[in-house]
Amino acid sequence: MSDITVGNILKQIEELPFTEQWRLHNLLGDKLNKRDKASPDHRVPPKPMPEGAMRALQWIAEHAREYAGEWVALDGARLIAHGRDHSVVWAAAQASGVFTDEFVYDDSPSGITIPVMLSYGATDILVSAKVDTGAQVCLFSHEDGLKLGIPIEQGLYAVLDGLGGSIEAFGHEVTIQAGELAFHSLAFFAKYPGLPRNILGRQGWLRNLRMAVIDYDNLLYLNAYDS
Repeated sequence: MSDITVGNILKQIEELPFTEQWRLHNLLGDKLNKRDKASPDHRVPPKPMPEGAMRALQWIAEHAREYAGEWVALDGARLIAHGRDHSVVWAAAQASGVFTDEFVYDDSPSGITIPVMLSYGATDILVSAKVDTGAQVCLFSHEDGLKLGIPIEQGLYAVLDGLGGSIEAFGHEVTIQAGELAFHSLAFFAKYPGLPRNILGRQGWLRNLRMAVIDYDNLLYLNAYDS
Protein backbone atom coordinates (compact mmCIF):
# COMPACT_ATOMS: atom_id res chain seq x y z
CA MET A 1 0.00 0.00 0.00
CA SER A 2 1.51 3.31 -1.07
CA ASP A 3 1.93 6.12 1.45
CA ILE A 4 -0.14 9.22 0.75
CA THR A 5 1.67 12.31 2.00
CA VAL A 6 1.25 16.04 1.44
CA GLY A 7 4.68 16.07 -0.21
CA ASN A 8 3.66 13.40 -2.75
CA ILE A 9 0.39 15.19 -3.49
CA LEU A 10 2.16 18.55 -4.01
CA LYS A 11 4.64 16.89 -6.37
CA GLN A 12 1.77 15.51 -8.47
CA ILE A 13 0.06 18.91 -8.48
CA GLU A 14 3.24 20.58 -9.77
CA GLU A 15 3.24 18.17 -12.73
CA LEU A 16 -0.30 19.16 -13.76
CA PRO A 17 -0.85 21.68 -16.60
CA PHE A 18 -1.70 25.19 -15.44
CA THR A 19 -5.34 24.85 -16.47
CA GLU A 20 -5.73 21.75 -14.28
CA GLN A 21 -3.93 23.45 -11.36
CA TRP A 22 -6.30 26.40 -11.68
CA ARG A 23 -9.31 24.06 -11.80
CA LEU A 24 -8.07 22.26 -8.69
CA HIS A 25 -7.60 25.60 -6.92
CA ASN A 26 -11.20 26.59 -7.66
CA LEU A 27 -12.62 23.19 -6.69
CA LEU A 28 -10.79 23.17 -3.36
CA GLY A 29 -11.90 26.72 -2.64
CA ASP A 30 -15.52 25.83 -3.33
CA LYS A 31 -15.32 22.70 -1.18
CA LEU A 32 -13.80 24.52 1.80
CA ASN A 33 -16.43 27.23 1.59
CA LYS A 34 -19.34 24.77 1.57
CA ARG A 35 -20.83 23.50 4.82
CA ASP A 36 -22.11 20.27 3.29
CA LYS A 37 -20.02 17.40 1.97
CA ALA A 38 -21.46 17.34 -1.54
CA SER A 39 -18.91 16.60 -4.24
CA PRO A 40 -18.18 19.52 -6.57
CA ASP A 41 -19.40 19.29 -10.13
CA HIS A 42 -16.87 18.18 -12.70
CA ARG A 43 -18.23 20.75 -15.11
CA VAL A 44 -17.48 24.40 -14.34
CA PRO A 45 -20.58 26.58 -14.91
CA PRO A 46 -20.11 29.67 -17.10
CA LYS A 47 -19.94 33.05 -15.41
CA PRO A 48 -23.41 34.61 -15.72
CA MET A 49 -23.81 37.91 -17.45
CA PRO A 50 -24.40 40.69 -14.89
CA GLU A 51 -28.09 41.39 -14.32
CA GLY A 52 -27.58 45.05 -15.19
CA ALA A 53 -26.02 44.11 -18.52
CA MET A 54 -29.00 41.92 -19.39
CA ARG A 55 -31.39 44.78 -18.63
CA ALA A 56 -29.25 47.15 -20.70
CA LEU A 57 -29.30 44.79 -23.70
CA GLN A 58 -33.08 44.49 -23.41
CA TRP A 59 -33.40 48.29 -23.26
CA ILE A 60 -31.25 48.67 -26.39
CA ALA A 61 -33.36 46.11 -28.26
CA GLU A 62 -36.54 48.01 -27.36
CA HIS A 63 -35.29 51.57 -27.99
CA ALA A 64 -32.71 51.19 -30.79
CA ARG A 65 -34.79 53.04 -33.36
CA GLU A 66 -35.78 55.81 -30.96
CA TYR A 67 -32.13 56.72 -30.25
CA ALA A 68 -30.60 55.80 -33.60
CA GLY A 69 -27.35 57.68 -34.29
CA GLU A 70 -26.94 58.81 -30.67
CA TRP A 71 -24.68 57.90 -27.78
CA VAL A 72 -26.55 56.49 -24.78
CA ALA A 73 -25.38 55.99 -21.20
CA LEU A 74 -27.23 53.25 -19.31
CA ASP A 75 -27.27 51.93 -15.78
CA GLY A 76 -29.07 48.65 -16.37
CA ALA A 77 -32.41 49.66 -17.94
CA ARG A 78 -32.15 53.24 -16.67
CA LEU A 79 -31.27 55.86 -19.26
CA ILE A 80 -28.76 58.29 -17.76
CA ALA A 81 -28.13 60.49 -20.80
CA HIS A 82 -28.22 60.49 -24.59
CA GLY A 83 -27.06 62.72 -27.43
CA ARG A 84 -24.78 63.02 -30.44
CA ASP A 85 -21.85 64.49 -28.46
CA HIS A 86 -20.12 61.62 -26.66
CA SER A 87 -18.24 63.91 -24.28
CA VAL A 88 -21.51 65.36 -22.97
CA VAL A 89 -23.03 61.90 -22.54
CA TRP A 90 -20.00 60.55 -20.71
CA ALA A 91 -19.83 63.62 -18.49
CA ALA A 92 -23.40 62.87 -17.44
CA ALA A 93 -22.53 59.20 -16.82
CA GLN A 94 -19.58 60.20 -14.67
CA ALA A 95 -21.67 62.68 -12.69
CA SER A 96 -24.28 59.99 -12.03
CA GLY A 97 -21.82 57.95 -9.98
CA VAL A 98 -22.20 54.80 -12.09
CA PHE A 99 -18.42 54.80 -12.61
CA THR A 100 -16.65 55.74 -9.40
CA ASP A 101 -13.03 55.91 -10.57
CA GLU A 102 -11.53 57.75 -13.54
CA PHE A 103 -8.01 57.32 -14.88
CA VAL A 104 -6.24 59.38 -17.52
CA TYR A 105 -3.65 57.18 -19.21
CA ASP A 106 -0.76 58.03 -21.52
CA ASP A 107 -1.18 57.64 -25.27
CA SER A 108 1.43 54.90 -25.39
CA PRO A 109 1.99 52.15 -27.98
CA SER A 110 2.23 49.65 -25.11
CA GLY A 111 -1.47 50.10 -24.27
CA ILE A 112 -3.47 51.32 -21.27
CA THR A 113 -1.26 51.57 -18.18
CA ILE A 114 -2.54 52.73 -14.77
CA PRO A 115 -1.10 52.98 -11.24
CA VAL A 116 -2.10 50.24 -8.79
CA MET A 117 -1.33 49.53 -5.16
CA LEU A 118 -0.22 46.00 -4.25
CA SER A 119 -0.52 44.84 -0.64
CA TYR A 120 0.84 41.70 1.01
CA GLY A 121 0.64 41.46 4.77
CA ALA A 122 1.60 44.87 6.15
CA THR A 123 3.57 45.90 3.05
CA ASP A 124 2.20 48.18 0.30
CA ILE A 125 3.92 49.22 -2.92
CA LEU A 126 2.80 51.40 -5.82
CA VAL A 127 3.41 49.99 -9.32
CA SER A 128 2.27 50.56 -12.89
CA ALA A 129 0.34 47.84 -14.72
CA LYS A 130 -1.10 47.38 -18.20
CA VAL A 131 -4.81 46.59 -18.58
CA ASP A 132 -4.88 43.46 -20.75
CA THR A 133 -8.28 41.96 -21.59
CA GLY A 134 -6.52 39.07 -23.35
CA ALA A 135 -4.56 37.97 -20.30
CA GLN A 136 -6.06 35.20 -18.18
CA VAL A 137 -4.41 36.27 -14.91
CA CYS A 138 -2.71 39.23 -13.24
CA LEU A 139 1.08 39.06 -13.56
CA PHE A 140 3.66 41.18 -11.75
CA SER A 141 7.44 41.33 -11.81
CA HIS A 142 9.78 39.26 -9.70
CA GLU A 143 11.21 42.49 -8.30
CA ASP A 144 7.77 43.67 -7.10
CA GLY A 145 7.23 40.35 -5.35
CA LEU A 146 10.50 40.74 -3.47
CA LYS A 147 9.59 44.31 -2.44
CA LEU A 148 6.37 42.94 -0.95
CA GLY A 149 8.28 40.27 0.95
CA ILE A 150 6.57 37.41 -0.88
CA PRO A 151 8.27 33.97 -0.83
CA ILE A 152 7.72 33.82 -4.57
CA GLU A 153 8.62 30.19 -5.32
CA GLN A 154 6.39 28.88 -2.52
CA GLY A 155 3.27 29.89 -4.48
CA LEU A 156 1.11 28.11 -7.06
CA TYR A 157 3.40 27.30 -9.98
CA ALA A 158 2.26 28.11 -13.51
CA VAL A 159 3.67 28.50 -17.00
CA LEU A 160 1.89 31.43 -18.65
CA ASP A 161 1.84 31.59 -22.43
CA GLY A 162 1.77 34.87 -24.35
CA LEU A 163 2.85 36.46 -27.61
CA GLY A 164 6.34 36.95 -26.18
CA GLY A 165 6.71 33.28 -25.20
CA SER A 166 6.24 31.36 -21.97
CA ILE A 167 6.78 32.84 -18.50
CA GLU A 168 7.21 30.80 -15.35
CA ALA A 169 5.38 32.35 -12.40
CA PHE A 170 3.98 31.64 -8.95
CA GLY A 171 0.55 32.62 -7.64
CA HIS A 172 -0.01 34.35 -4.30
CA GLU A 173 -2.98 36.04 -2.65
CA VAL A 174 -2.50 39.82 -2.57
CA THR A 175 -4.68 42.92 -2.54
CA ILE A 176 -4.83 44.86 -5.80
CA GLN A 177 -6.12 48.43 -5.53
CA ALA A 178 -6.81 50.87 -8.36
CA GLY A 179 -8.20 54.18 -7.20
CA GLU A 180 -10.79 53.42 -4.52
CA LEU A 181 -11.42 49.86 -5.75
CA ALA A 182 -9.52 47.12 -3.91
CA PHE A 183 -9.80 43.34 -4.33
CA HIS A 184 -8.15 40.43 -2.52
CA SER A 185 -7.02 38.33 -5.47
CA LEU A 186 -4.77 35.55 -6.67
CA ALA A 187 -1.98 37.24 -8.64
CA PHE A 188 1.14 35.75 -10.20
CA PHE A 189 4.75 36.89 -9.87
CA ALA A 190 7.43 36.07 -12.43
CA LYS A 191 10.01 33.48 -11.39
CA TYR A 192 12.84 35.48 -12.91
CA PRO A 193 13.67 39.23 -12.90
CA GLY A 194 13.23 41.40 -15.97
CA LEU A 195 9.50 41.18 -16.73
CA PRO A 196 8.96 44.08 -19.19
CA ARG A 197 5.56 45.13 -17.78
CA ASN A 198 3.01 44.23 -15.13
CA ILE A 199 -0.37 42.99 -16.37
CA LEU A 200 -3.90 43.32 -15.01
CA GLY A 201 -5.78 40.35 -16.50
CA ARG A 202 -9.24 38.81 -16.23
CA GLN A 203 -8.92 36.54 -13.19
CA GLY A 204 -8.35 38.60 -10.07
CA TRP A 205 -9.10 42.01 -11.55
CA LEU A 206 -11.16 42.55 -14.71
CA ARG A 207 -13.87 40.08 -13.62
CA ASN A 208 -14.36 42.16 -10.47
CA LEU A 209 -15.13 45.32 -12.45
CA ARG A 210 -17.37 47.16 -14.85
CA MET A 211 -15.12 49.11 -17.20
CA ALA A 212 -15.56 51.77 -19.86
CA VAL A 213 -12.87 53.19 -22.14
CA ILE A 214 -12.90 56.38 -24.21
CA ASP A 215 -9.61 55.85 -25.99
CA TYR A 216 -9.92 59.05 -28.04
CA ASP A 217 -9.67 61.02 -24.77
CA ASN A 218 -7.34 58.52 -23.02
CA LEU A 219 -9.95 57.94 -20.29
CA LEU A 220 -10.64 54.76 -18.33
CA TYR A 221 -13.70 54.48 -16.05
CA LEU A 222 -14.08 51.75 -13.42
CA ASN A 223 -16.71 50.57 -10.98
CA ALA A 224 -17.15 47.42 -8.91
CA TYR A 225 -18.93 44.58 -10.70
CA ASP A 226 -21.43 44.06 -7.88
CA SER A 227 -22.16 47.72 -7.12
